[in-house]
Formats: sequence, C-alpha cells, structure tokens
Amino acid sequence: MGQFQQAKEDTDRAVQLAPNTPLVYDAQGVNQDLLGNYQQAIADYDEGLKIVGSSRPDHNNEIAIELLYLGRAAVYCETAQYENAIQDADRGIAVTPASASTPYLILRGFAHGGLGQYNDALRDLNAAAERAPGQPDVYYYLGLTYDRLGQHQRAVNNYQESLRNFEASVASQPKRVEDLCEEGIVLVKTGNDIDANTAFNRCLASWPESKTFVERLAKDARTKEKWGPLLPSTTIFTRNG
Repeated sequence: MGQFQQAKEDTDRAVQLAPNTPLVYDAQGVNQDLLGNYQQAIADYDEGLKIVGSSRPDHNNEIAIELLYLGRAAVYCETAQYENAIQDADRGIAVTPASASTPYLILRGFAHGGLGQYNDALRDLNAAAERAPGQPDVYYYLGLTYDRLGQHQRAVNNYQESLRNFEASVASQPKRVEDLCEEGIVLVKTGNDIDANTAFNRCLASWPESKTFVERLAKDARTKEKWGPLLPSTTIFTRNG
C-alpha cells in the first residue's frame, strides 16, 4: 500500500472520530491532493472552512484557516483555476501576519503567471524571494515567468539558482521522492534531459504508486505551451511556511 493511500485512510478515520475539527480536513485535503484527487481535496478544504466559519474563534481555528486557504489555493493552481487561487491567496494574506505570508505570495505569483499576468507574477515572486531566499520553488517559478517574457538568460539563471538552493536544502539528508521529482522538473527546464530522466526514474523506483502522477508532471514540464507545473514541494512548503 502506498504511503499516501495509507495516510488517506488514517485521516479518513480521524474525520470519523473528530468530524467537527477543521485541521482534520486540512490533513485530508493534503492527502487527496497528493493522490491526485483534486475535486475531493477542494471539497475537504471547503468543509474545513465551513466549520471554521461556524466556530468560535480560537488559536487552532486561526491556524486552520491559514492552512485551509493555502491548501485550496495550491489545488486551484494545479487544476488551472487561477482566479480562484488568487482569491484564496488574497484571503489568506488578509488573515496572516506579513512575516508568514510567503507561501501565499508564491501561489499567487504562480497563478498570475498562469493567467499571463507576468508583471504581477514577478511582483509576488520577487517579494517571496526576498523573504525566503533559500526556497528553491520561488526561483523555478521566476524562471518560468522570465521564459514567457522572452528573457531566456534570466530564466536560466533562476532555474540554476533553484537547483543550487535545492541541492543545499537536501545536502544533509537523503533525497525524498518529492525532492527527486522536483529535481527532474527543474533539470528539464535547464535542458538537462539525461539527468532529469535519472531523477524521475529514481522517484518512480522509490514511489511506484505515483507512476501516473510523476509521468504527468514530467510531460507538463516538457510541454512548452503549458504553464507550470506546480512543484510537489510547494504544497509541502505551504504546510511549513
């Protein structure tokens, strides 16, 4: 049984035990997202936000609302519902201290890029880079944006910065499957297909149940007409940002 399928079953049980706890629906939404069940992930985030809206404000609900907006915005980005993603990012920024708003800026920047609003994308992504200069995802999305603007050398510079930050972030620990997937995507963008294929194959060897998911991301990365893809670790970063 795959790790994410097992996690989904664990959160299914948690929902049964604590159906009025919004953070349970956040965990459920993350697992559904990683399994590619995007509509169910959105439904879980919707349910969590509904519970928060009808509950008495407290610290746990404040945490929940931030995570629920982040999670739903990420799924909206993955499913090209960019206007909805921007709305959720705006809602999250409105209820989050500026020091903790970096994940929202990343997702909103990605969504602006998906809509072809590249100046708005650069505004958000450069702001995120200032706040989290070691975060690889930011530079990957900056690279995508500069590519679309025809500024290819700046795009390559940002892809390379993304790889440097990525390697630094995993230097002290074994690469996880999502790390290998991300590495493959960014290597595709730098034109290094051989190393990209090695990373994708290592990811599949460690995470065989993800074959459809990884192959879709690899295909999207190689399709120049397609915006993205959103990196798997962006969803994970939003849980820790």
